[in-house]
Amino acid sequence: MASSVVVCLMLLLFDIDATLVRVGYAIGRTAFADSFIRCFGVDPSSVLEGFSFAGRTDRSIVRDVAVASGLDPSIADHGFDDYRRDLERTMMPLITPEVTTVLPGVAELLTQLNQQPWHRALVTGNIEAIAYHKLLAGGLANTFRVGAFGCEFADRALLPPLAIARANDAFGTSYSALNALVIGDAPADIACAHANGIPCLAVATGEFTVDELSHADAVLPSFADVHAAMQTIARFAAPPDRIFVPS
Repeated sequence: MASSVVVCLMLLLFDIDATLVRVGYAIGRTAFADSFIRCFGVDPSSVLEGFSFAGRTDRSIVRDVAVASGLDPSIADHGFDDYRRDLERTMMPLITPEVTTVLPGVAELLTQLNQQPWHRALVTGNIEAIAYHKLLAGGLANTFRVGAFGCEFADRALLPPLAIARANDAFGTSYSALNALVIGDAPADIACAHANGIPCLAVATGEFTVDELSHADAVLPSFADVHAAMQTIARFAAPPDRIFVPS
C-alpha cells in the first residue's frame, strides 16, 4: 500500500522595507516631505526629526505627521489620495537599482520558496505602486502577485486579512490565520500578526535587534543563512495544524 503524503499549504505574508530590500535612507524622507508640503501646505521637517517610519503604513505616517504639525487628522485623510499620487510621481523615479539593496539571502530564499507548496503575498506599509516599484528596482519583479498595502488602511492590523482574502482569490486557496505566517522586521509586523491570530517570523535586518523582536514567534538575525531560514519557516507549516492563540 502506498504511503500517504501530507502537503502542508502555507501563506507567507512578507513585509518589504528592511525585510526584503533597503532603499537609500534619505530618498523616502525627502520625497515624503516634498509631497507633504505640496499637498498640505505645511513643512513637516521638524516633526520628521527622529520620526521612525518602521512598520508604519503610509496612511498612518501622513495622519500622525499631520497631527504633529497642527493639522486636523480629517485633513490628512481627505487629502491622502492627492498625496499618494504626488508621492508616486516624486519618489518612484528616485528608486533605482543603484540605491536599492536586496538584503543578504533574500533572492536565494525566494527561489527556494518557489520549490515549496506555499504561496506568498505582501503585507506592507508602502503605497501599492511604490511597493512593486521597490521590488522591481531590486530585481525581484514578479515575485509577488498580490498583497495588502499601506495606502488602504492606517491600521496595519487590517492588512493581513485583506492579503489573505486576495491570495485566496488569486490562487484558488482557502488560507486563514491558521496557515499563514507574517514575516517582517519591526514590532509593528509582530503586532499586526498577533492581532489576527497569525504567528510572526521576525528578522533583525531593520532598526530593531533580535532582543527587541523577541516577542515574535521566531527571530532570525537575517536571511543570510538560507538553510536556517527555510528550516524556521518550515516549522510553521509542520502538521498537525497549529492553533495560535494571540497574547
